[in-house]
Amino acid sequence: VAVSDGQKLAALSAEALRHDDNRGKAIAELALAHSAKIGGQSKESGHHAQQALDLFTSIDDEVGRADTLMLTGVLHAQAGDLEKSGACYREALDIFSHLGDPRRIARATMNLGSLHRAVGEYPIALELFHRALELFERSDDQRGIASAVGNIGVVYKSTGDLPRALECYQRSRDLCELSGDRRGTAIGIGNVGIIFFDTQDYSTARIHFEAALAIHQEIGDLHGVARTTANI
Repeated sequence: VAVSDGQKLAALSAEALRHDDNRGKAIAELALAHSAKIGGQSKESGHHAQQALDLFTSIDDEVGRADTLMLTGVLHAQAGDLEKSGACYREALDIFSHLGDPRRIARATMNLGSLHRAVGEYPIALELFHRALELFERSDDQRGIASAVGNIGVVYKSTGDLPRALECYQRSRDLCELSGDRRGTAIGIGNVGIIFFDTQDYSTARIHFEAALAIHQEIGDLHGVARTTANI
């Protein structure tokens, strides 16, 4: 998502908020939350997410509620509050499971895997990532497949299996390129660079980091810019 797209999304959402339809307002608030997150405005994103959650709850829109909980979980994770993040993901997963939505079940499962990975519970994380991958493959969700494969690579990297990590990162990058996922492509390129860095091929690593940074800057992904700049 480019910065200009985020600005257009915010403008359209602000217009939608002027109407009386609560569902429209809820969707607009969630869109504003995503837009603020893309722009690195976590506090503003959290405010809009809470507004969206309240509105979706008031009209008994379970899908909207769960989608908002997923975003709220991400914001808590970014702030380092893994307990609150996990609670959001588990509640969302319960809703998606009840509704029988495989793609959303996969996303919630993958996010829970990321929390277990963050605290070093690698076997649990790997199991959850493989479960998510299977669901994404059943749904033919190429971006989801790419994300799950990339997360599996992170586990392999964390446990010292660099060849398998590199294989996953390269596959994830290629899938993102094919599906037009620019942010995912940048993450994949950066992850490949990390493997080269860890194997002391610093010049090749830098080439990958700079390529990833250029994409993050192009799409206005401030978190990606900060993360990749730190690698360089």
